[in-house]
Amino acid sequence: MLYLILFAALAIGFFAATTMTAQMSRNDRVVAESQMAAESGLQFARRQVNLMNLTPDPDPATAFGQMYAKLSAQLAGTTNMGGRDPTRFTDASGNDVICIPGTTGTAAGPTYGWMSLGGVAGQTRAVLTRAGSNVTLTAYGRARAAEPIARAVQLTYVPRKLAWTAPGAGVLTRSPVVLSNGAQIAGGDVTVATAQAGVAPLTMSGGTKIEQNFFYTANPKAPVITNGATVAGQIVPNTPMPSFPVVDGSAFEAFVPAAGTTGPKVITATTSIPATATLTNIRIKANANTSFGNAIKLNGVIFVESPNKVTFGGGVTVTGVIVTDGNASVAMASNQITLDNGVRVDGVEALSAANFTPAVWAAERLDDLKDLAGALVLAPNYPVVLAGGARTFNGTMVASKFDISNGYRGTINGSLINLADTSFNMVGGGQITFAGGGGTIPGLYAGSRLVLDLASYLEVPP
Repeated sequence: MLYLILFAALAIGFFAATTMTAQMSRNDRVVAESQMAAESGLQFARRQVNLMNLTPDPDPATAFGQMYAKLSAQLAGTTNMGGRDPTRFTDASGNDVICIPGTTGTAAGPTYGWMSLGGVAGQTRAVLTRAGSNVTLTAYGRARAAEPIARAVQLTYVPRKLAWTAPGAGVLTRSPVVLSNGAQIAGGDVTVATAQAGVAPLTMSGGTKIEQNFFYTANPKAPVITNGATVAGQIVPNTPMPSFPVVDGSAFEAFVPAAGTTGPKVITATTSIPATATLTNIRIKANANTSFGNAIKLNGVIFVESPNKVTFGGGVTVTGVIVTDGNASVAMASNQITLDNGVRVDGVEALSAANFTPAVWAAERLDDLKDLAGALVLAPNYPVVLAGGARTFNGTMVASKFDISNGYRGTINGSLINLADTSFNMVGGGQITFAGGGGTIPGLYAGSRLVLDLASYLEVPP
């Protein structure tokens, strides 16, 4: 009887141990398959992110919207989505998220879609969550549909701008070019990419001249060249669409007082500036409509808030860069930058420690600013007017419209780049000779990519 009881107890023990071992083995298998599914989902989402080329935007929500649009274009209707294309919404915690595959239901109680890894090898889904300008990618995995989520892994991406390379000295414009009354462009090519219907890409009259080549993208109208006007180089139609830069002036804005502050370096009106003032790294407030004249010296960054019409003329000396805030919500008609007769403008590379006390040089971070050499004017959504005088400008100018008038004659060591399909007009006997140019220019970018922070990998609670 004792042996019977002993063997029965052993049998029960062996049965319990075997059952427990089988259950533990199953649990280990579920966890392993869930981990594999989560890692697979992470790699799938990483590949989709790597395919993106995003336009820099100061508003993280707008940039996240670009990401959603590109993900939708890449994934919508694909087999992986199982009929649930990516969705974007604000979740119950107020986070801006994109779900791959998409969700149904409400933000407070969404039903998530899943991607199958094939057969019974597991399911996965990914969520992109915006935190400021960074994006966190979290991938969830489960062994199969009937199982709970067992594993989740996470990575963080940070935006990195892609440098834009200027094509070389000359004119690059999205708008038609109009030359009249003896105007001449020498030393650089002229490239036009206008989409204005029924408008010739180039109109020349009255003895005007382009000494090098003229390129234009597909256009049903040919250049109109009359009254002794000439293009000495080639006229090349159907040119492939050139690359235009995106302006991001944040690196320059960092040198001036913060928005909303006051002080002697924050300009609110012309009358507040003494006639012989020397100002370094200033902010011009919206609607100041400042006209700099007399013997004023401006050094470093001149940062312009919109709307504004700012004129640099008379005996003004600018050694630095003029940068606008790029506020596209303001009508361009309310903005203008004018470089008038007599103004001298040199780039930040011309700043010299000999002209500053050591304390001022260090406090204004002028050594750092000199590393941003290359541009004179970065003014998206602004017309730029070059009026009268003979003057050399050492740097590239970027705007959304150009008017060159009153006999301006000079050399530009860089390019004139018009970002908008507006106009590029040159009248009144002016002459521009381009020299130098090309290379990368701080503040001008070709787009941005989200770059993986390798140290950010985490296994997180599912």
